[in-house]
Amino acid sequence: MSDLEKNLEIIMQKMEDIKYGFVDKGVNIYPDDEENWDTSFQIKYSLQPPEKLVKTKYGVCWDQVELERYYLEKLNIKHKSYFIINYDGKIFPTHTFIIATDNKKYFWIEHSWEPNRGTHKYKNIHDALLSVKIKFNMMLKNKYNIVNDETIIYEYKKPNYNINAAAFFKHCESGNKVNLIELKS
Repeated sequence: MSDLEKNLEIIMQKMEDIKYGFVDKGVNIYPDDEENWDTSFQIKYSLQPPEKLVKTKYGVCWDQVELERYYLEKLNIKHKSYFIINYDGKIFPTHTFIIATDNKKYFWIEHSWEPNRGTHKYKNIHDALLSVKIKFNMMLKNKYNIVNDETIIYEYKKPNYNINAAAFFKHCESGNKVNLIELKS
């Protein structure tokens, strides 16, 4: 196991007690099993700084990626963050994730998306991003019956904390749109 892989495992261990849900602009916690979760999220969500997430122990993928970014930066590990979205015209499902690299291998580190939780190794960035996109589209088909070719991946920079869902969307969509065909070349 490489030093990078060991460090990524340590990060995953540090995140073991983080649960999926969100905290509003105050301190109210909304676990993902709440009946009106989607409506509450759109109105009350605020992107948590990593230090707050460590205390509240509840965050959606957007929050959890920022905690992963925090740990990666402390360890000087190269990484990029990504926002994947399907423009289905109704619910616009999204996910955020990080790919860490040592320039020889690429690692999708995933904590919030429980069926894919863990560290996944790839030989190049194209394969890593394509794998996430395939899994995301399969989840859309199985969970929402969404079958279309409207899934886009954006590479985005570190956002400001304490922004609402609409501002986070805008921030991510202002990032660089990933062209998987160009990456494969």
